[in-house]
Amino acid sequence: SRGLRRLLCLPERRRLILRGLAGAVAVSSSIEEELIAAGVPAAKIRRIPFGVNLARFRPVDPDRRRVLRQKLGVRWNQVLLFVGEISARKRPHWLLPALQTLRDRGRDVGLLLVGPVKDVAYWEQLKIKAAKLCVSDKIEWKGFSREIWEYYNVADLFVLPSENEGLPNAMLEALASGVPAVCSNVSGCLDVLGDGACGRVI
Repeated sequence: SRGLRRLLCLPERRRLILRGLAGAVAVSSSIEEELIAAGVPAAKIRRIPFGVNLARFRPVDPDRRRVLRQKLGVRWNQVLLFVGEISARKRPHWLLPALQTLRDRGRDVGLLLVGPVKDVAYWEQLKIKAAKLCVSDKIEWKGFSREIWEYYNVADLFVLPSENEGLPNAMLEALASGVPAVCSNVSGCLDVLGDGACGRVI
């Protein structure tokens, strides 16, 4: 979505090229609207959301969940899961006040951050803020994982406070794994979570 926005802000000559496309694929309603606003005829646009490998991303039974919690070293009663790059655009720092509130209410809830650090300076600031809010012990960074489905299977809630998205694959993977999601109101999230059946948009 961010790449599309950059394209839409290019000089008019390039926008004319965009309008002359034989066809365009939009993964969300907001991207479709942006394409139409740029002059792409609606008849040339097809909405095709991303898919998920349901053989890999699926719910597990309680016994398997307990095994995975032990394997991954989960030490809290309930787990919030963030999957994605650690960067200002993804805004994981928004989750820290929520952790503080849950701690103050006596809830044994922790946050797993799964994904590479894209911005080291941002990551250092995030750790400083966590320390100031006294929630450092409620956060664990797992880095990049090739077995990401295991983290969905130990999570109680998927959280994604991104500034912008196209259609978040991580959200789709969480839902396929049986994990409800709370996401910011960005492209794609409202399409999937709008009815409130499997999560919330905030």
